Amino acid sequence: MQFIAQTSQKAAPAEPNWFGLAPGQLGVLVALGAILFVALRWRKVQIQKQQQQRGNEPPEPRTFAQPPSTGAMRAEVQAMLADIEETTRRAAAQIDNRCQKLEILIAEADRKLQQLDGQLQMPVRSAPPPPIEGATANDAHQPVYDMADRGMDARQIAQALGKQPGEIELMLALRKSAK
Repeated sequence: MQFIAQTSQKAAPAEPNWFGLAPGQLGVLVALGAILFVALRWRKVQIQKQQQQRGNEPPEPRTFAQPPSTGAMRAEVQAMLADIEETTRRAAAQIDNRCQKLEILIAEADRKLQQLDGQLQMPVRSAPPPPIEGATANDAHQPVYDMADRGMDARQIAQALGKQPGEIELMLALRKSAK
């Protein structure tokens, strides 16, 4: 019975290796790594064969361009300055041309204004009409004074006579100052 008891016990799991993987998992990873290495090496060999068949040599490693010499920089700056001067000259010529056109237009407008002034006959201001005989300023203001004497304020008088309240207030103030 002891034999049966020993065989019925489960086998203890294998201890993980130093990667923390079971022995079967480590083998699978090593096999995948080897396959990947072989595939990459094979691809590199294929590329080299294609280049040899075409007669192409592998591209040379890239080198960085040397900075331009002082003379080359000076020539480039001088070329830029020449371009700027040419652009400035053209812009100045365009501005001068436009100024001349504007001066011509202004002179033409002045001539037309003078013609219009000559054609327009400005009405001559006439002197104010002569006062009506026998009428005085008090006669024109008398209705305002009468209404004020009856106790109406300036706003009410203005509404009754169809005048502005400020005008009525002025008349009443002049009446007080004249007294």
